[in-house]
Amino acid sequence: MNAAPDRAPVVLVHGMGSTFDHNWRQSGWVDLLQGEGCEVLPFLLPGHGGSPALSGPTDSAQRRLLMAVDALKGPVDVVGFSAGAVATLAAVIERPHLFRRAVLLGIGDAMLDRRTVGVTFLADALDEPAENPPASTLVRLIRQMVRVAGNDLSEVAAYARAMPPPPTWLQIANIDVPMLVGVGDRDEVGPADRLASTLPCGRLVTLRGVDHFTTTSSFASQDAVLRFLADVTPGAEPAASGTLTC
Repeated sequence: MNAAPDRAPVVLVHGMGSTFDHNWRQSGWVDLLQGEGCEVLPFLLPGHGGSPALSGPTDSAQRRLLMAVDALKGPVDVVGFSAGAVATLAAVIERPHLFRRAVLLGIGDAMLDRRTVGVTFLADALDEPAENPPASTLVRLIRQMVRVAGNDLSEVAAYARAMPPPPTWLQIANIDVPMLVGVGDRDEVGPADRLASTLPCGRLVTLRGVDHFTTTSSFASQDAVLRFLADVTPGAEPAASGTLTC
């Protein structure tokens, strides 16, 4: 299907332990976006879905994302989920002119307070032998998702261990790209109120009855993102609530 001339390509960035097919294609995003006339472009996190692992301290998901988008020679829309949303946020901050609109799903304020390299507790849990299940429900589900998506636990753990710190709140406060933040009201990573209010042109959508792992399969999530990317002014939506801050 040919992309509509007035629609920007949409880059989809999956979450930790997942893949493009697992997060986006299987939950209908590719069909929905193509139905709106959008060209859909996948981006794989390092060490996921056959993508090479990080090669050193100067290598990162956001740098690879910027290289991929820059090669397209025109602004794109981008949708990132969870760890993919953090990488997306960092990329938009570094080179905002490459992006028309950006969506951050499954992201919370606490995720942005990390100032160390790597998510050590998650990397350690992923490296644990299968017979030692982690106490955290979130980590157990991530380990299960890694296997279902066909990823290698050690490669995902290596990515988690090498993730750079997210952008600072001061950097976030200087973004001039329109951004949608979406998080479920049952998501352990929430809330994201500070993030949405700090963004100069941000909108927060709370997805009712949605947890972290049902974010990308949620109709409310898909509907809010399609409206946002189409520049549709948000109305009273039964499945989600939102506040436009810019």
